[in-house]
Amino acid sequence: MSFYPQNLPSFRRRKPSRTDSPIKHAKHFLRDHLSHLRKILAGKPQEVIEAWYEILGKKYNGMTQAIGLKDGILSIKVRNASLYAVLKQSSQKELISRIHSAVPGAKVKEIRFLLG
Repeated sequence: MSFYPQNLPSFRRRKPSRTDSPIKHAKHFLRDHLSHLRKILAGKPQEVIEAWYEILGKKYNGMTQAIGLKDGILSIKVRNASLYAVLKQSSQKELISRIHSAVPGAKVKEIRFLLG
């Protein structure tokens, strides 16, 4: 006795023939790749990086470099050890709120400072 109605089509995988090509067409992976790119661009990484320099001001522009935004973490490279200490001690919530006010819809959850 079957639990499924008999009038549904069968969705069993067909057995590959020996002459099938092992090459995958773009349609097999393009949809997943495009959805991943849309997810990245929804966080507005380029706008967040540009806003970082506006938020920090001209005084510190040469001392920091916004590296990128990945999974809600904004990575900032700091060249000066004393500025690194100041930024680590500053309130991340305040900096993140300033980023969100400059770029509405930005998906920044954390700022990670890297010395180097």
